[in-house]
Amino acid sequence: MASIRFVRQISFASSVIPTMHFQKSLPRLSIPELKDSVHRFQAATSPFLTASETDEMKRLLDDFEASSGKTLQALLQKKNENNPNTSYISDFWYNMYLKDRRPIPLTHTPFGTVMHDPIKLQQRNVALRCTNFIIAALNFKSALDSNKLQPDIYYTKEQWKNSVLYNNFCSFAPSRFSWFVSYLFGAFPLDMSQYNNLFSATRKPDDKKDILTNYKNSKHIIFFRCGKIFSVQVIDDDGKLIDPSSLRSHIEYILCTESEDAFPLPALTTLPRDEWTVIRKELGNQGNSELLHRIDSAIFIVTLEHRKMLSKDFDNADLKFLLTGDGYSRWFDKALNLVFTEDGNCTIQMEHSGSDGIPVARLITDVLNDTIGNPAVLHSQPIPENAASSKKVRQLCSSLTPGLRDKIKDSLVRYQDKVSRLKFDQCNFPLGVNDCKPHKIGGDSLAQLVIQAAYYESSGGKTVPTYESCSTAGFKGGRTETLRSCTMHTKAASEALYSSHTDSKVILDLLQKCSTYHSKLTREAALGKGCDRHLFALNLIGEENGVATHDLFTSRVFRKSNHFIISTSTLANDEIIAGGFGPVTPDGLGICYRIYKDKIRFLVSSYPDNCSTKFVKAAELVLDKIRFAFSKT
Repeated sequence: MASIRFVRQISFASSVIPTMHFQKSLPRLSIPELKDSVHRFQAATSPFLTASETDEMKRLLDDFEASSGKTLQALLQKKNENNPNTSYISDFWYNMYLKDRRPIPLTHTPFGTVMHDPIKLQQRNVALRCTNFIIAALNFKSALDSNKLQPDIYYTKEQWKNSVLYNNFCSFAPSRFSWFVSYLFGAFPLDMSQYNNLFSATRKPDDKKDILTNYKNSKHIIFFRCGKIFSVQVIDDDGKLIDPSSLRSHIEYILCTESEDAFPLPALTTLPRDEWTVIRKELGNQGNSELLHRIDSAIFIVTLEHRKMLSKDFDNADLKFLLTGDGYSRWFDKALNLVFTEDGNCTIQMEHSGSDGIPVARLITDVLNDTIGNPAVLHSQPIPENAASSKKVRQLCSSLTPGLRDKIKDSLVRYQDKVSRLKFDQCNFPLGVNDCKPHKIGGDSLAQLVIQAAYYESSGGKTVPTYESCSTAGFKGGRTETLRSCTMHTKAASEALYSSHTDSKVILDLLQKCSTYHSKLTREAALGKGCDRHLFALNLIGEENGVATHDLFTSRVFRKSNHFIISTSTLANDEIIAGGFGPVTPDGLGICYRIYKDKIRFLVSSYPDNCSTKFVKAAELVLDKIRFAFSKT
């Protein structure tokens, strides 16, 4: 999830400032200067390229800047001028996801697990917690749909976050000027366009490119239990939400399902997209079109897993299951999945093409706070006798030929084989923000340095391309920028920590340099002054206009530089206690991390071609060395 944390106002009460009030006046993401992106990419790739590869990269970049790069820059600027309501990267970025023909689970479907309910009776009762979450999520959606959800705003001055003066000034300002009024208060509104893809949205497989579809008038949700499919209408024709106690009864009814469906349709969503496209058409031809439409058009999906967590704090097997499921009950195409285990743990799983982490993190925060502070139904409330769950809960059944059944079974076997090769490990170490502050070291920069040094330690002295996501939501249509956190500074620090003879003062000095440079990279990326998205867009604008592809983009050194062995993302919200995703390359690591006041936590996934266990042990060793250096300086 994107690494940004901002103060916001809760809850679903009508916001003085309309949800989309700032959209018209949000600043646009500027296209970087070609020479700047060339320079930044050269600097960003030097730490992991050999001397000869660095020379080759410089030659290619210089030639690109002097030749077709100028033409492509002009074409990109022209396209940007002709599309003033979005960013230059937005369409390219959506298409990157939707044209990807690989299976989407694990890499494109990250999860975030919600903190435990402090009221134990609500935590332990899955039907109760599920009911409260669904009702709160529907209230969130209602506020969003009616333009009454508080906009996301980054406040640089705490005094304005609940200020009547600020709210009134901004709400009275015309939309085309509202951002500038907010800016005068030191408050920066963020782009809200991705919120439109949270609810009633799905990624439908199609030839060559999937289709992101939104069903605005949807009134039902879909439940999966043991591979079986149930539909429940939660909004009536007058727009009124379902009675919470009746919904609880419906969930209790669905939970009575114990036997697994021998041919679970969700297994098909784990397939490569072209293969799933063909099978989906075959399903439609066999009379399943209405069933598929019912799933696609649901407001969101609720998965009621038939498993409890092994540990309150989630052991490695728990983390793996929360990401992968078992192939029976996760419809990975859906934008939003609420996953509940039998002991009441709640996990939100998203499909990444339509939105980045910020909207989902906001949803988790607001919904959790609402379920705790204003639960729709309490443990002591009786279930109404007239709930009529057997009639109101509609089980959806598929019509399958023997050939389709074989394909479902085959997809299930293939997915479970892939999952069996995935490994999760975690590191929890007592070193946090409070330990960093006296030494003027930022928490995120420390976490990224530990990742670099741990990989250096566990691989015998290697540095590799590393991806950190940085949000550009401060701009209209902004998505993310790549923050390449493997730098010459982290390489030097990793070498020093790898050595057993480096003085503590030297280590501290190197850590401070890493922090200063990482902060610089973060600021640049958040302001749209990275290099990866720009070069990505230049390559694609050339394809659109029939410009011959420059050797840079097909070169071995460019491919190596974009083969992200390490992919990272931070969990910035207190309400999310665990999260993760699969490695983006077979030989890679997927690393979710969180640095607290007094500790740091890494959740690491890998396949057999790498080793998360080895990495975690190295991370503990590195952290121990840093803690020692802190104690001696």
